[in-house]
Amino acid sequence: AARFGAGCAALDWRERSAALADCALLANTTSLGMAGQPPLDLALDDLPPEAGVNDIVYVPLETPLLAGARHAAPSGPPQLRGLVRGRTPGHAGSARRHRRRDLWRADGVRRDMRRKGRTATLGLTGSIGMGKSTAARMFRRLGVPVHDADAAVHALFREGGAAVGPVSEAFPEAIRDGAVDRAVLGQAVFGNAERLARLEAIVHPLVRQTSDRFLRRARARRAPLAVFDVPLLFETGAEARYDAVAVVSAPAFVQSHRVLARPGMTAERLAAIRARQTPDAEKRRRADFVLPTGLGRRCTLQGVQRIVRLMTEN
Repeated sequence: AARFGAGCAALDWRERSAALADCALLANTTSLGMAGQPPLDLALDDLPPEAGVNDIVYVPLETPLLAGARHAAPSGPPQLRGLVRGRTPGHAGSARRHRRRDLWRADGVRRDMRRKGRTATLGLTGSIGMGKSTAARMFRRLGVPVHDADAAVHALFREGGAAVGPVSEAFPEAIRDGAVDRAVLGQAVFGNAERLARLEAIVHPLVRQTSDRFLRRARARRAPLAVFDVPLLFETGAEARYDAVAVVSAPAFVQSHRVLARPGMTAERLAAIRARQTPDAEKRRRADFVLPTGLGRRCTLQGVQRIVRLMTEN
């Protein structure tokens, strides 16, 4: 409840039966009701007849909970089921196959990147709050050099940075103590397409220069793979620069939870940002790899490891 915030609450066990009155889905994630275990002591009198019921217990296949729910609402939803060992029920199996295909449809990614001695390049991108920074850290931990476009912008905006002069001419109100104040600059361009385009015309070429220097150093070190963390990769048409593109992705509700937890962020501001970014579904369609970040860090790390393996094997 603390993790997911508003709309999620943890109740005392004594309140379990009364809490079913406005329940849309009841899921038993304990071993109660399994063969050899005590039954789940739960009164279903207040459970709405249209509510779904799920039980992870798989022995017996129809647990006392499922049987009780079926008796209480014989015409209830067809998704009443337990976990079936050895096979996955209909829709779940389809979803799993789709997820596998979505994650790894790039197994046939262009082979010319794998020529011996050549540094393969991977563009890493994703919408706001999708977990791109987490994925980039995983690549680094695996020894893969990563160019961070956001970090490059920070360096360009610091005192003495190459972007300070051009930004001061275009947006003088954003200069503080010889450096660019990102918060003030953001307010100056947010919601103004013309001013935003003017800023991008200043910043993007400078970031590209840092990216080119980074790649030259990676090639000099004979790194088999170099990753480029690019927030607006598809939006700027940069996908052609890389041998392959990986997009980080999470369900929309996970994205919203992450972003709205940031200081000063509002639902309206998030909606405006989403409107300027390529939709997540479109990014996944155009990417060579899709990295899930809403299924836990282990799943994300496995995806990162496989991308490294695919792009560095000869």
